[in-house]
Amino acid sequence: NVKGSIVWDPWRFAYYTNLTWGASTDNVGVKEYVAKRNGTQLGTSTKTSFQDYGITANTYYNDEIQARDAAGNTSTATSARLVGRCFLIWCWAE
Repeated sequence: NVKGSIVWDPWRFAYYTNLTWGASTDNVGVKEYVAKRNGTQLGTSTKTSFQDYGITANTYYNDEIQARDAAGNTSTATSARLVGRCFLIWCWAE
């Protein structure tokens, strides 16, 4: 159940996609979550959120999250499809 939103960061003077999801469980223990955009790994997070600063206005994104356990096994990806829309200086997710 990945959810995405577009957020303004005044410190970086840039928009980013904020991804959030529910926690996963595993018999070995979830070590981290792998974040991907359009099939390319963006990074990892030990929390149930990830921020992606590499977004472009009016572009579709398929963001995916996979849980990875301590043994290196990954879960099936859950995804959210969104598009960042911009008008002048205001951006939002659809």
